[in-house]
Amino acid sequence: MREHNRLAFEPRGEGFLHAAESYPEVSQDERRYYAARMADLLLLFQGAHALYEAGRLEEETYEAYLDFVAASLATPGSIRYWQQVREIFTARMVAALDARLTRGDLPNLVRLASTSKSRNPRPDTALRPTGFGRICWEASAGVGWCSCSPRRAPPSSR
Repeated sequence: MREHNRLAFEPRGEGFLHAAESYPEVSQDERRYYAARMADLLLLFQGAHALYEAGRLEEETYEAYLDFVAASLATPGSIRYWQQVREIFTARMVAALDARLTRGDLPNLVRLASTSKSRNPRPDTALRPTGFGRICWEASAGVGWCSCSPRRAPPSSR
């Protein structure tokens, strides 16, 4: 996780932050960089999840990993990435992450790391469950976009 943070927030990391908001509508270089960092993070968490299930990782440490990874996924671009790659991970790990994302109340890591207001996600959007087992972004005005539905544009592009 330290390596993920170091690479995500180095000078080239601005592309990572942009991809976290706008994936896959970013440059090919940003998309590759972002996908590599997120794959590393998700694989690390899959290992931590397996250790936790085997009783080899204490709950407090596991919950910290779970919260960090879920917060890393709780941006519009990251949710789109997650929807594309989730099937390559263990079903139990996916279920744990989905449950944590659905529970919400996660910090916005992009906003915390961003040095530019133009890179901040809209403050009037929140990640919340729709009641249909999907995780979607919805604007506070009630106009939403589901990452599962390509027919509607995300709030940040309106």
